[in-house]
Amino acid sequence: VDLTNDGTIARLAEQYMQLTPAEIAPLPPAATPIPGPTPTAAPGACIDGMAYVSDLNYDDENMTDPVEMEPNEDFEKGWRLKNVGTCTWTDKYSIRYVYGNEAESGMGGETTYVSGSVKPGQTYDMYVELEAPSKPHTYQGFWQMYNANVQAFGQTVWVGIVVPGEEPEPTQAPEATKQPEQPPAIQYFQADPTQIDVGVCTTLSWSFSGESLADAWITRNTERVFNDLPTEGSVEDCGLAVGQYTYVLQVSSEFAGTAQQQVLVEVLELEVNPQ
Repeated sequence: VDLTNDGTIARLAEQYMQLTPAEIAPLPPAATPIPGPTPTAAPGACIDGMAYVSDLNYDDENMTDPVEMEPNEDFEKGWRLKNVGTCTWTDKYSIRYVYGNEAESGMGGETTYVSGSVKPGQTYDMYVELEAPSKPHTYQGFWQMYNANVQAFGQTVWVGIVVPGEEPEPTQAPEATKQPEQPPAIQYFQADPTQIDVGVCTTLSWSFSGESLADAWITRNTERVFNDLPTEGSVEDCGLAVGQYTYVLQVSSEFAGTAQQQVLVEVLELEVNPQ
C-alpha cells in the first residue's frame, strides 16, 4: 500500500509495462486479521493415581518378619492407600490379586471393591479376606488397584505371611529363589516455576528408582511429551498457550506395577503496560 501511495508502482508500470496510471488496477484492501479463540489447555480426562501409605495390620517389615499363620487360617489384610490422582474412586474401583512367589500366594483372595467414594487427596482403608495356604512355606502375594475400566494404576502392595512347619523335601535341586521385586518409587517430581507467562519455559525435574524398570515418561494433559526418561534428570517445556497443564510422571516396571506423580502448571496471558 505504501508503494502505491508514493507513486512507485505507477512509475515501474509505466517504465517496464508501458501502462498509464489509469490502466493500473488498484490493490485490494489489506485483509483484517480475524481474532481466533483464546487457546486453552486440552480438556483431557482425569488421571488415576494411588500411593501406599501404611499397613493397617500384619506388617511383615518388608518381608523380614512375616506373620505366622496356621494352615488354612482365615484372616483379613488391610492397607491404607491414598488417592494421589485427579479422579474420584467410586464403587467401580477395586483391588485385585496379580501375582505372587508361589501358586498359592493369592490365598483365596477375591476382587474387592471400594465402598463409597474417595476424592483426590483422601486416604482409604482397603481390606481383603484371605485364607492361609495349607502347606508350610513363606508366601508373598501382590495386589493392584484397578479403575472402573479395569485398568491397573498406582503402586503395587503386598501381603506376606509364613505357614510354619517342615517343608517337604524337593525331588530335585531347586532353582535359586529370586526375591520379589519392589514396585518403582518416585522420590520427587516438580515443576519450577508452576506459574508462568506466555513465552516463558517451566523446568520439570524428577528422580525415581525401582527394579526391572520398563519405561518412564511424562504426559502433558494426557499427551506424552517426554519419553525414555533416565532415573534422574530435568527438561524444559516451552511455547505453551494460556491455560492450565497437568504433567504426570509415570514409571513402570516389568513385574512390580507402576508409580506416578503429578504437578500442575498455569500459563498466564502476558500483561502489556500502556505507555
